[in-house]
Amino acid sequence: MKYAYFTQDGKLLTIASEPQSFPEPSVIEVEVPDGTRANAIFLDLETHTIRDRVPFVLNVAYNRVSNIPAGTSVAHDGALYHVEDGEVEFDANVTDVVWLHLDHPCFIAQYVAVPTGPEVV
Repeated sequence: MKYAYFTQDGKLLTIASEPQSFPEPSVIEVEVPDGTRANAIFLDLETHTIRDRVPFVLNVAYNRVSNIPAGTSVAHDGALYHVEDGEVEFDANVTDVVWLHLDHPCFIAQYVAVPTGPEVV
């Protein structure tokens, strides 16, 4: 059996083969089976059980990504944004593709390509 350590928001800090002590008392310890993949799990804060991270179910459209779960971090062009309203929109003068990296404790982190460009009226 191994031990997984999580922050208060359910994000995994580490998996260890022996119990660890952390100076921060808010770190949550949960036993996990051997072979547990660190990037594939999160802590369900309501039940304090380990759950598998699932893929995002996004709606990608021209200049826009929607259906983004609240609390998702979106990295773009060196900046990090915290999404709470469920979508990201772009204004663009040139037709291009913008790459975003999405991360959320309950979902599998992923890159997504968003077609952008000037609005056609």
